[in-house]
Amino acid sequence: MLILGYFIYQQIISKQLLKQDHKLLDDVLNFTEDMMFSTDFKDIGFSNKKFKEFLNIKNDKEFNQDNDKTILSIFSSIDGYLHENLAAKDETFVDLLSRTTKEDRVVSILDKSISPKSFAINIVKTNHKGDKNYLVTLTDITELKKKEINILNKAFYDTLTSVYNRNKFDEIVEQELKRDTRYKRNLSIAIIDIDKFKNFNDTYGHLIGDEVLIMLSKCINENVRDTDTFARWGGEEFVILFPETNAQEAKIVCEKLRIKIENLSHEVAGGVTASFGITQYKEDDTMKTIFKRCDDALYEAKENGRNMVCVK
Repeated sequence: MLILGYFIYQQIISKQLLKQDHKLLDDVLNFTEDMMFSTDFKDIGFSNKKFKEFLNIKNDKEFNQDNDKTILSIFSSIDGYLHENLAAKDETFVDLLSRTTKEDRVVSILDKSISPKSFAINIVKTNHKGDKNYLVTLTDITELKKKEINILNKAFYDTLTSVYNRNKFDEIVEQELKRDTRYKRNLSIAIIDIDKFKNFNDTYGHLIGDEVLIMLSKCINENVRDTDTFARWGGEEFVILFPETNAQEAKIVCEKLRIKIENLSHEVAGGVTASFGITQYKEDDTMKTIFKRCDDALYEAKENGRNMVCVK
């Protein structure tokens, strides 16, 4: 009887200590500004108040009872963010995280108002014996991400037309030239120049000239193929990269664009036309040689009356 009483006493003490441990853990987790939870990447073991408030759930049990959800499903499948679909076959999310550079360990989660937020994610294995759970910490970096995107936009996008600028286009062309050299696939480039653009500025002023540039770039951007890359080269010149496309195929696309542009009309400046110079990548081409041929083709289009497409 004494042994049974002692056993019951030990159970009561153990439960009290366990409650104390849980309370201490809750106090620690709820003190931080980060969202924290333990998980086996299916269910939640426990989570702090920040996490529950963010997902608008009352308790962990409520989340776990939703059979359509696993904890990984809260990570949105957005480019530039980690999510379960990026994991290779037989690879765990922890494996995916471990092969991702520290600065790229970022996930996106929709909050209770369906707004995407960005979080730096950190995962550590819990130390409890036989426990398969991991402790996940999510640090809100939404504002940092916004600043990063703004910096990238300034670096790679033209401020007037909002299409890619020359820096970004050069970067993409270099990548495509390497790929074309390796895999021997067709690659073509076109330079587009607005005909007599100086007249718009001289006659109507630079503000109207800017509106013409915006109008033309919008027209082209909406009518190039998804696989093509369109950018402002500088001034009144634009460029298009046509991957896996020979010069004659690129000419067909550019003829359609030329007609689209010819049908444009600005409410003050009136009609606008453009000339196109196209060339196809040749073996041993460099950025310099390929753009020299593009310029030569554009010069030919200008010399032969403008509003036309020429190929070199």
